[in-house]
Amino acid sequence: GEPLIGVFDCTFVPKSGTESYGLGRFFSSAAGRSERGQEVSILGVVATKSREAFGVDAIQTPAGLSGSTLEEKSPAGYSRVDFYLEQIQDLRGQLTEMGISYWVGDGFYAKRKVFGAITEMDGDLITRLRSDANLR
Repeated sequence: GEPLIGVFDCTFVPKSGTESYGLGRFFSSAAGRSERGQEVSILGVVATKSREAFGVDAIQTPAGLSGSTLEEKSPAGYSRVDFYLEQIQDLRGQLTEMGISYWVGDGFYAKRKVFGAITEMDGDLITRLRSDANLR
């Protein structure tokens, strides 16, 4: 019965193998640079009064999508940001039923495409903007 907010972020999994699905170069915040491994995009829900967080969905990011420091061009301009937004849109009905309209993501998600997609879903995005962001 308490207010909920949606949260999203990715986590990096280092991997040294050569045959694992999704093996590519992804940003590792621990290393502060792109490294070889796998990435998982995670959606969660935070109960604002009790401060409890719950994982709602986790999906492995495919390799080869544009959007990293060492990016490869993907077909038809489909990017990692598109992949992350698709994950939210796929669960839109369930998340709306839970009353989630506010979303929180780190500064990576401070992109016009993300703001537009969240606004289209009648939501609001809370994130950190770059110091040189154009606030018009």
